[in-house]
Amino acid sequence: YAHNFIRIDDQPIGKDYTVTFAGKVRHERPLPDSATFTGGNTFTLPDRTMFTPLSGFGSVADNRANVSLPDGTGITISGDFTPFRYWLFANGKVACPESFIRIDLAPGESMRWIRAYELHAK
Repeated sequence: YAHNFIRIDDQPIGKDYTVTFAGKVRHERPLPDSATFTGGNTFTLPDRTMFTPLSGFGSVADNRANVSLPDGTGITISGDFTPFRYWLFANGKVACPESFIRIDLAPGESMRWIRAYELHAK
């Protein structure tokens, strides 16, 4: 997995932040009252701790999360692998979409994958 601790322009995490996934996802735990989930793929983040596993990642195309503010400033994180697990964490200070890759290698084998980060300005 990769911890992607994100905070944009030093703005605290809360209702102005959204995390949007490429495909439909499901959260596996109840969300805090100040968080919302709309359209099957977009979370508005709470100003307090939220930590939930997500499901619904069936292809490489699903491995894409955009964390942004209303003015479009943000970051898109993607990978060239199908996540076998995904978590979404936020705590008022940072947002952290975490994708997990399955690695099952025999001794002497190797594996490569790519994580990409695209920044978006106002």
